[in-house]
Amino acid sequence: MKSLRIQAPGTCGELIQGRFGGHEQLVSFAIDRYSTATFTDQASMTGPPLSAKTQMARRLFEQRYQVSDRHLTITMATDIPIGKGMASSTADILAVLAGMGLWHKIPLTADDLAQMACQIEPSDSIMFKDWTLFDHIRGQAVESFTMLEDLEVLVLEMDHVVDTKQLRASGVFDSAHKPEHSRSLSYLRQASSKRDYHALGRAIITSACENQMVLAKPHLEELIDLALQNKLWGMNTAHSGTVVGAVYSPSVGDIERFTALAQAKGYLKAYPKRAKQGFIAGGPKVIG
Repeated sequence: MKSLRIQAPGTCGELIQGRFGGHEQLVSFAIDRYSTATFTDQASMTGPPLSAKTQMARRLFEQRYQVSDRHLTITMATDIPIGKGMASSTADILAVLAGMGLWHKIPLTADDLAQMACQIEPSDSIMFKDWTLFDHIRGQAVESFTMLEDLEVLVLEMDHVVDTKQLRASGVFDSAHKPEHSRSLSYLRQASSKRDYHALGRAIITSACENQMVLAKPHLEELIDLALQNKLWGMNTAHSGTVVGAVYSPSVGDIERFTALAQAKGYLKAYPKRAKQGFIAGGPKVIG
């Protein structure tokens, strides 16, 4: 039996998101949580049905490259929470698209994956190895940044979910709630070019605070103050989701003290689920 397993990472929201050059763009960062697509050549094998978006990814690939395999079965598994702003849909779509390329021996670049993914829905930039400023509506990479090392994120997850499609349809991202050109991008450029972790902190904090008028996160300002007091780099958010991230370097920041104080002050009541995750390079990977 022929088989293939492909893994694509999730995120904890965005490093930055805003209007740059007249368009809404974002920079995602990949973390060590994954969607996994398993491909087999036995059509009789059964598993959970593919979601509508992953079915669309398969059909889009087949139509674009004029291929088909009626014996091919795809099954999905994930440990990425759904509807929280952690790129669960993008990871599913990428795993399927990348796997289809390998299955049919058709080379795909990150740009190919980005363009196809964004034909299905606005997508995160996790198909790129490096941090990438990405036009997530048009599927175009704009600028890349070298990832800083020794970074982790404490994911603070709310119970409720956000329907990204409905949120976008409401028009909040087209309104005047955010500055026309966010300063967060210049901070991120400085962080990458000079290996400046404090500039990274300014980038994520600036972008997170700008998004409060669009989708507010409870106790964000208090959490930012507490993070800086404990030598964390700052807090980032999911701009169209419900997670918040405390970004830190284990060799510098005291994440345990931050968590204990935030808990004692009641800031974490809105975030009952919490998990430490590592920053990783983006892009789908073969795991079997």
